[in-house]
Amino acid sequence: TDCMIVLLQVVLAIILANFYEWWAHKNILHLIGKTKNSFWSFHWSDHHKACNQNHNRDDKVYVKEILVLILAVAAHFPVYWLSPVCFFTLVVYAVAYYFVHRKAHKNPTWGKKYLKWHYDHHMGKDQDANWCILFPFFDYVMCTRVECNSDY
Repeated sequence: TDCMIVLLQVVLAIILANFYEWWAHKNILHLIGKTKNSFWSFHWSDHHKACNQNHNRDDKVYVKEILVLILAVAAHFPVYWLSPVCFFTLVVYAVAYYFVHRKAHKNPTWGKKYLKWHYDHHMGKDQDANWCILFPFFDYVMCTRVECNSDY
């Protein structure tokens, strides 16, 4: 039963992290990020612009992205005292998010194959959909997963 409790904590932390990913991408990086001179404008003006110009390739390292991930993990440190398993799952998710996202944009062919939903986010006609990066669970839950033409 201890294994089941640990597994449940891991699954719940992954679901929570996937929701954060969906929510932050949609509401912060796009909604606020489309406003010129906002702290988040780099996402739209730099990242999406580079992806659009380079068929989803973007080699730039965004320090703000790294900083925000570190701050998000730090903000969840109190979770450690309730469930170290949940906290470390959130840490692993944040690290995986960063490196998988980077790989998808450094190697767009790989990204199109393994993160189709994220490729669709950047290369599809509607860039205000497909908010998840690691896996599209909350895009399906919130009906924001939009399949795009694979010929782009």
